[in-house]
Amino acid sequence: MYKIYIAEDSQTNRYFLKKVLTGAGYEVKTFKNGIELFDALNFGQPDLIVTDIKMPVMDGYEMIGKIRELDNHDHLPIIITSANYKDVKNKIKGYDLGANDYLIPPVDGEELIGKVKSMIKTKKLYEELQASKERYRTVFENTGTATVIIEEDMTISMVNTQCEKLSGYSKKEIKNKMKWTDFVLPEDLERMKKYHITRRKAGEKPPTEYEFRLIDKKGNIRNIFMRIGMVPNTKKSIASLMDITERKNAEKNIKSAKDELQAIFDGIEDGICVIDESYQILRANQRILKIFDKRSFSDLLGKRCFIEYFDNRKTCRNCPVQKTFENGESYRLTKIFQKRNKNKVMLDMTAFPLKDDEGRVIQVIVYLKNITDMTEVGELAAGVAHEIKNPLGNIVAAAQFCLFKQQINEKTKNYLEIILRNAESANKIIKQLMTFAKPRELSFKLENTTDVIDRVCILVETMCAKQKVTVIKKWSKSIPPILLDSNLLEQTFLNIILNALDAMPNGGDLTITALVNIEQSEVLVSFIDTGEGISPENLDKVIEPFFTTKETGIGLGLSFVRHAIDCHKGKTSIKSKVGQGTEVWVRFPILR
Repeated sequence: MYKIYIAEDSQTNRYFLKKVLTGAGYEVKTFKNGIELFDALNFGQPDLIVTDIKMPVMDGYEMIGKIRELDNHDHLPIIITSANYKDVKNKIKGYDLGANDYLIPPVDGEELIGKVKSMIKTKKLYEELQASKERYRTVFENTGTATVIIEEDMTISMVNTQCEKLSGYSKKEIKNKMKWTDFVLPEDLERMKKYHITRRKAGEKPPTEYEFRLIDKKGNIRNIFMRIGMVPNTKKSIASLMDITERKNAEKNIKSAKDELQAIFDGIEDGICVIDESYQILRANQRILKIFDKRSFSDLLGKRCFIEYFDNRKTCRNCPVQKTFENGESYRLTKIFQKRNKNKVMLDMTAFPLKDDEGRVIQVIVYLKNITDMTEVGELAAGVAHEIKNPLGNIVAAAQFCLFKQQINEKTKNYLEIILRNAESANKIIKQLMTFAKPRELSFKLENTTDVIDRVCILVETMCAKQKVTVIKKWSKSIPPILLDSNLLEQTFLNIILNALDAMPNGGDLTITALVNIEQSEVLVSFIDTGEGISPENLDKVIEPFFTTKETGIGLGLSFVRHAIDCHKGKTSIKSKVGQGTEVWVRFPILR
């Protein structure tokens, strides 16, 4: 029910007005003068006021003026009813103070009700419009981005707080005073003017989203992403502006870093590629193309590695990628394969896991080093040894025939035995040389070096007891595993231990220690004997091939050790003092 306040000092008029309006369904409150009605506004708000002019204490004019000074009362309908102030001058005064209508008593009841209905309806429409505007302003102000209304003449007619922050100008400085063209970098201006004009033409469809560069109040250039559209049934457009300067700078930095990493990726002399769970090649560097004789990345990317690399129909035997996906650990393999041009290639391959936040392997990085050139000399040596072995066999056969089948004197027999002994020595040298030089596939997996040492110690246990050599092992349980080929490393450690035993024919101690160097991220293994030691002039030569101080042997033992440790990406060092003993240190990298 709508509420009406009446200010009238005449009891008769108060009664009449109240009766008419109450009969029309309105809630009516009456007051004897203007001050009573004005004070009542502190306790409730009417939908309309009917007031006389001439009243004691506060007349109608003064009351209307005070009401219009109150906040949110500029739209409250006020009707003046006055028989004493009915001339045009007083009517104009009433309208100027804020009255909406002027009735001259005697007031017609129907006319009064009609005017009241019309004014209350207008008031409600006004309030709805104001509420709608407020909602619009709230949305406009809280879009989360800088938002503007742009007129047809390019003037900005409305702006929110975010736009103040973006531009550096206040709303007062912008609103109806500045054009959007004042903010645009000259290089972008013509393009945006064209969009502005065509957007207001029927049938034209300029872009609604695009980027431009904005100049703020301090002269800073900002990269802006803008969404813009027309306000329906107007020539106005509404635009939201998002500052993407930081994103652009980040993209630029990321691109720069990506280009730098790509340059490094392609500049690495060894091959690198990324493989997914289905063995598809996701990325590869230039070196991969050369290793596998491919013309372009289109020959590799998106295709199966075992097909494109090794011409296999299924995954390779001992595939390091497969093992890394299965175990989540790095895996290393030395692989020999034959290209389509019949050339053999030897690759040192290491697979590293790429894991997601939950620790699952999602991709594998494969590092491939072509070590074919490193084996060519060895293969040549093995070939030469093979060529010598055949005629040597003929010599042995002929000497044995003469020795056992012919009647010969003792002197000749002694010469034949010398031939056989030396031929046997030569044959041993050839066998070691072929073993040392012949390339073979290596299979690396995570294992503790201490487990390998234990197995080798079991092999030499009887020999150590016979020579009265005590083996002392020192290491903690926290030694981490490394990538190793167990067969190759067993042979390596065996060579080192046998050399130590040869240096202690009358007994002694062999101390084997394993420890971790956290700073260098490596496992260290030392073999320290109490044997005869090595003279300073021979210390630098002992690892060289064919150098030996022994009456028997060809000097390939420690050369083999160095070669085997190199295959494990490790390092070897030897310290020795004559009469005190020798220390052999081996360092293995811990691959993360």
